[in-house]
Amino acid sequence: MANSGAGPYEPDASRYQVWQNGRPVPPPPGGWTGGPPGNAGGPGGGSPGGQVGNPRVAGGAPGRAAPPPPGARPDPGFFKQFFQALNGPRMQIRGALGLSGMAVVLALDVLATLNVGNPWLFIARRDTWKELSGAVAGNSNDVWMTWFNDVNPHWTGHAAQQTGYHVRFVQDKLFPQLSSVARDMSDTMNHLRKEVVDYDLWIFTVYAATAPILSALAKMRAHPMGMAAFIAEAGAFGGFVGKLIKEFADVYNAYEGDLNKLEMKLYELRASFYRGGDPARGPRNLDLDPELAERSTIRDYWVPAPNAAPATGPSAGDHM
Repeated sequence: MANSGAGPYEPDASRYQVWQNGRPVPPPPGGWTGGPPGNAGGPGGGSPGGQVGNPRVAGGAPGRAAPPPPGARPDPGFFKQFFQALNGPRMQIRGALGLSGMAVVLALDVLATLNVGNPWLFIARRDTWKELSGAVAGNSNDVWMTWFNDVNPHWTGHAAQQTGYHVRFVQDKLFPQLSSVARDMSDTMNHLRKEVVDYDLWIFTVYAATAPILSALAKMRAHPMGMAAFIAEAGAFGGFVGKLIKEFADVYNAYEGDLNKLEMKLYELRASFYRGGDPARGPRNLDLDPELAERSTIRDYWVPAPNAAPATGPSAGDHM
């Protein structure tokens, strides 16, 4: 078949019509000079290089940039500054407890500070999943609005029917699954961020309030009353820190269950994209039949709708 030279998908202009805004454009006298112009609103509408007769449900919309991974987001340094501020009162407490031989309270101090976390790790992941959710919703709306505005009003025939089936019963089943996982992951990361910030602030408050008291009482240990006050304050500190560690363990176990539920959702989502839910068996074929874009039969599959009028389609959220 002759090729006009405009690209690998450019068919012979003498056999194929050019479409703009969903309607055929008659060639000028003498035919197209240098090949027909690019289509807009017909098959292959808005595609670069004047790709005539290349049906697709895309609408020529510009692509969206993928959200940066969590590690690519710059850490503002909150955790480093926080730990530096915490280290001062912590060293005072450890020094006072070490002189008194209170190994149990020292062990609680080690556990409490080991559980101090960097909330930015969860903030970055929360924002990444939030942006992914927005990208999925945007792509879903692009597909639907392109179908209702650029394809459905202007085309009939087998290809239009297959495209409609593909949009309604294939892609529209996948987009809600993707959106649900992204929203749940973003919500979970946000809740974890809150728990980490609360724990960090409680630890800092307890250490900052206890350090000067224990340091002062440690100097009075030679007196029996001073030793009793010191032991009482160290015991109160150890009890409060132990309570925080217990609450941390409870939060950890609760979110372990939530993350397990999200993992199950991801397994279900994987089953939609891979044969038998197993990546080793290869991906499912979720594309349109390539025969719909076959040059030799494209005019049989894509039939212009008579007296087609532009369609606005449903609102952006009707199908979600």
